[in-house]
Amino acid sequence: MKKKFFVLYACCIPVKGYTRSLVCDVQRGSFKLIPNELAHVLTQHHPCDVSAIKAQHPVEDHETLDEYFEFLTAHEYGFWTDHPERFPALDLTYQSASSITNAILDVDQYSNHNYESIFDQLEFLGCKDLQIRCYTEMNPEQLHQMLGQLNLRRIKSVELLLKYAEAYVSQYYQLPQQYGRLVSLVLHTSPKNQVIQSSQEGHCQIICLQQAIDDETHCGQISPLYFSLNLPTFSEAQHYNSCLHRKISVDKAGNIKNCPSMPKSFGHITEQSLLEVVQQEDFKQPWGITKDEVEVCRDCEFRYICTDCRGYTKGERKYGKPAKCSYDPYTGEWA
Repeated sequence: MKKKFFVLYACCIPVKGYTRSLVCDVQRGSFKLIPNELAHVLTQHHPCDVSAIKAQHPVEDHETLDEYFEFLTAHEYGFWTDHPERFPALDLTYQSASSITNAILDVDQYSNHNYESIFDQLEFLGCKDLQIRCYTEMNPEQLHQMLGQLNLRRIKSVELLLKYAEAYVSQYYQLPQQYGRLVSLVLHTSPKNQVIQSSQEGHCQIICLQQAIDDETHCGQISPLYFSLNLPTFSEAQHYNSCLHRKISVDKAGNIKNCPSMPKSFGHITEQSLLEVVQQEDFKQPWGITKDEVEVCRDCEFRYICTDCRGYTKGERKYGKPAKCSYDPYTGEWA
């Protein structure tokens, strides 16, 4: 006899949008678009007593309801049971022992950063993920001086953005073998767009981009290419800003900011410590801006898997939609 209740696996979480919704699988890192009608059933009637649900709908809707649950079963989003109380929802509380979890360091030809000091401070704050963005050419010796400082530190992953230089490109490609913390190497201003090594082929992806990235204004792009779907990021997005929470940045001139694209500086790295800045309530204020508060984003089905941007917003408003997002949740279309 068929079991009475349909229950979503705890890792499969519906997110309702204005015109359509998602089922987000935070374990497998994937999602499926679903109709809002199905999202309503899953959020308002979970665990799903299908007989009771059908009793609330006209007979002509019953076949559609059956198809919904067949779809969910086929994609391993849920299962049938007589004991739904045994399967509690996933706890989406977000916690981190680190004062800072991620950081950006910008570099150009005029930068005079003390890398040892900056990396020491980031390590003290518990930073695990670092993005280094170099807008001008860096020779291998300069890179070794910088990256060599990371070898004995607990920073877990490093993304490196470099300007393409024909004279050094073969040496650039060797960097992931020399520095195991590199997880991404992007060479901008390249002759052509090319994937040299995917993340599936090695621990570090290597990509060449024709686009010239010569300053921080190229940041803030919103695209499905940048969606991030896993339990930590999904949980964090429920409560905090998906870009700025526990982030600190040092721009190319040495100014300490939430993000290099944001106008406000909290001091210069030679005069203020990162710890002193992190302790300022004003610095932490943007951390609490969630997608549920942002104009337009709050109606978007992708809001918990999309990285926000507060550096460039519509009308430069505090809660404005990211200016570089071309998705319209009211039509379900990308421009």
